[in-house]
Amino acid sequence: MQALTAERLAALELMLGGASREADLETAWKNLLVAQHHDIQICGLLPEARRFLPASMAASARVRDGAMQFFASQMKGEGLLQITAFNPVSWRRAQWLESELSFPQKDEVKSIQVKQGAKKIPSVLLSTEHYSNGSLKTARVVFSADMAGLRLAAYSLLASKTNAVSDKS
Repeated sequence: MQALTAERLAALELMLGGASREADLETAWKNLLVAQHHDIQICGLLPEARRFLPASMAASARVRDGAMQFFASQMKGEGLLQITAFNPVSWRRAQWLESELSFPQKDEVKSIQVKQGAKKIPSVLLSTEHYSNGSLKTARVVFSADMAGLRLAAYSLLASKTNAVSDKS
């Protein structure tokens, strides 16, 4: 699935004027196909499988990360942080996305609110670590993402100075 997701992202990026990631995609697919080859699977050539599969996953990750950086740079988020998400399947998909955050003490962030454009997105702080003044040092936030098939979306994480353990917007 990683090579397929990487391929879809690379195709979208290229259509929108981004970089060609053909070399890494070729590496990802060739290594995956070798790792799944009959001789490796049936004859139990585990050292070869352990060599080719990680190489495929690494090449897929390079494509995915590069393409996501391209898309994130083309989207507009506000607040503390922008999280760019991609739905790699062709049907609508709703799920919870999770992110780990850290804050400098000077920010005095007490809680997090997630928005997509002007729309507030349901979110929950799963865990927090605080500075002595009560502001957040680290946080794990989850939020609901509902995306159409083969679409990208930007979610903005905004700071709130009101003290709250969780924000169920």
